[in-house]
Amino acid sequence: MDVELKSIGEDAVPRLADIFYGCLQRDYIDVLPQEVLSGFTLQESISLWSKSFAGQESSKFIGAWSGDQLLGFAKFGQDPENARNGYLTSLYVDPSQSGKGVGRVLLAHVLQALSLYSQTRLWVFSNNPRAIKLYESLGFSLSGRTRVEAEWKVLQSEMVLNNAKPD
Repeated sequence: MDVELKSIGEDAVPRLADIFYGCLQRDYIDVLPQEVLSGFTLQESISLWSKSFAGQESSKFIGAWSGDQLLGFAKFGQDPENARNGYLTSLYVDPSQSGKGVGRVLLAHVLQALSLYSQTRLWVFSNNPRAIKLYESLGFSLSGRTRVEAEWKVLQSEMVLNNAKPD
């Protein structure tokens, strides 16, 4: 599949929200509690991504496109906890495109863009072995740090990729 990567703007919020909502409803059924999934609406997804654009001073959005169809997206930038690190905030692929390499194309771009930082960090739902396996295949490892965000009500694990170049 030919995928073109392009920056995306706030005008893409409805499509971002649609992709994210689709992922929640299909790919996160065994990851997030049913109460979270059943209580989260497409309108809330739109609101979430609108706010995400409003607060993106040190973040960038990149989209994976096939023609005029947005297949997936990533949000990344400088780590809010440590300016020496990069941070992958979000990575979502339309569930209809799952398994076609779109996520890997997005991740390759993000990791290249963040390679100038000492490390790249991300948070992943601890009970999402598919995502953890993908990140581990790219060199990420679990750091041992965990958290639970009130809106998702499930344990998350931090993963870190050391970007240091060997001498």
